[in-house]
Formats: sequence, C-alpha cells, structure tokens
Amino acid sequence: MSIFYLFWGFIKEVYTNRPTTPMDLQARIREAIARINPQVIRRVVENLRQRIELCLQVNGGNIEHLLYTLMDTHVRAIFFFF
Repeated sequence: MSIFYLFWGFIKEVYTNRPTTPMDLQARIREAIARINPQVIRRVVENLRQRIELCLQVNGGNIEHLLYTLMDTHVRAIFFFF
C-alpha cells in the first residue's frame, strides 16, 4: 500500500464539507494531521526503513514478492482494509 493512500485515509475527512477558503482548507489539513497517532507514524517509518533494506539486499531489484513478510498481523489487517 502506498503511504499516500494511508495518509489520504487520515485526511479525507477534510473534504466532508467543502472548505470555504484556502486558509480554512489549510487549518483542516493541519488539524487532521495533528490527530494521527504517533504510533502509526512510527510504524510507517519502520516499514519504510525495512523496504529500503530489502531494496539494498536485492541490489535494487523487485521486492514486491517480499513485502508480505514485512507486515505483522495488525498491519496486514490495515493493508487489506484499504
């Protein structure tokens, strides 16, 4: 799953009611980001680190078939939810 899809899942509520001004939109985005659980951010960073290590191990080759092994049970549930 792309980190962008995960991020969008957290901020899509910003558009539930159309923002009235660019400042309103900016404030809503900041509020949505502030509500993201720090543990989620830590997991995303750790997952990115593991992906980079896999890329290095296969000399930049394809790692898609190896990604499932990185996910713990909780992350698998999130992965298949989206």
